[in-house]
Amino acid sequence: MDSIYIKMIKKIILLFIITVLPLTIYIYMDKEVKETLKFNIIGNNDRYIIEGEFIEKEQSIDFIQIIQYTNSSNHELKKIYAKNKSEHAEVSSIQINDEVSNFKIIGKDRNTILIVPKKEIAKGETITLNIEYKLHLKQYNSNNNEKNKEYILENWYLTMAELNQSGWQLESDYTNSNIDKLGNYSIKIILPVNYKIDTQEGINNLSKTAKNNTIYYLQASNINKILLKIVEKNHNESK
Repeated sequence: MDSIYIKMIKKIILLFIITVLPLTIYIYMDKEVKETLKFNIIGNNDRYIIEGEFIEKEQSIDFIQIIQYTNSSNHELKKIYAKNKSEHAEVSSIQINDEVSNFKIIGKDRNTILIVPKKEIAKGETITLNIEYKLHLKQYNSNNNEKNKEYILENWYLTMAELNQSGWQLESDYTNSNIDKLGNYSIKIILPVNYKIDTQEGINNLSKTAKNNTIYYLQASNINKILLKIVEKNHNESK
């Protein structure tokens, strides 16, 4: 019972940190910096809230991902599908509206997650999925022969599969950037202080450095891909 309460408290803290703290930082920014940032959420796209912590000795990131998904079809859904874009992401648990849900990895490339909710999802209903997974980074290291590690993360997070009049679109080619659904993203990643994150254009990137780590807050609206580069700093940058 205690573990259930602890998980609920963690979720509340996660939502507060990702949604409120970046806005607070934004309010107290210089005017010139404010003009470069936009914190608006566009349209009725699925919303993704992602929190991760980099475990350096394991070369992995432990993620908790919250997805707000709306059934926009004209019928109830007995099952839904998520896309695990990376073969290096290991999913450990999935909850829907705080209830544990059964799931199964399927598909010829083993990159589709079949999720069965406890009850059918009514048309127009919005649900909240909570997914825990570990992303193994070793294969993302593009600097194997260099002292400083550099992880280029593409197709690293989970997204909901698209459902249209033709049915579920499960066999997506991720080399084509136009096939993914647009989404709104709020991301928090904790890195050791000797690492930093670089992002693509169109992603708001704020950071806060403590004694032993740096917390990065990333936000993007109406976008279909998040590309991250986690780079080990050189000695001068780490000071």
